[in-house]
Amino acid sequence: DQADAGDEYDFGAVAGDAPLVARVDRCTTRIAGPGVAELDVVHVLDVPTGLTDDRSARASATHALEVRTRVRVAPTSELAQLVVELDNRSTDHRLRLRASVDGLATTDRVEALGHFAVVERPVRHEATQVPWRQEPTQLDHCAGAVRARGVMLAGRGIHEYEADAGHVEITALRAVG
Repeated sequence: DQADAGDEYDFGAVAGDAPLVARVDRCTTRIAGPGVAELDVVHVLDVPTGLTDDRSARASATHALEVRTRVRVAPTSELAQLVVELDNRSTDHRLRLRASVDGLATTDRVEALGHFAVVERPVRHEATQVPWRQEPTQLDHCAGAVRARGVMLAGRGIHEYEADAGHVEITALRAVG
């Protein structure tokens, strides 16, 4: 989870903000059969209620954000299905899911589902040589799916991702205002 001082279009990083990492609160086996296995995993984050009035930092008051994930795997499939549910009560933050990707280097390329085609992009974009009024980010857009070195993340409502050495992150929630 990161503070977000941006608007409905752009993420806006808050200087000095360190991302919050969820901790596993509990994990329960739902199904443990030979054909399918399911786990319910609950992560908890203490997320600030929003930003300060001048939008330069996170507020000191927090809400406990419980992220419930049902994970389903089967020996006949290479897919792991995740259903993520949460009740967000905070503003001005971005919640992301990070997937480790073994061997992913900054010089590699990723593939993202676009509106009309699969788009191939570099993991990290080169720095711009021309000054911009608003510096471009490493964030890229997709229409629900991104793949890097054999790891694919896909889902309804997934519109942006960011890749770096060893991982890909998809934005699950942006709470703007």
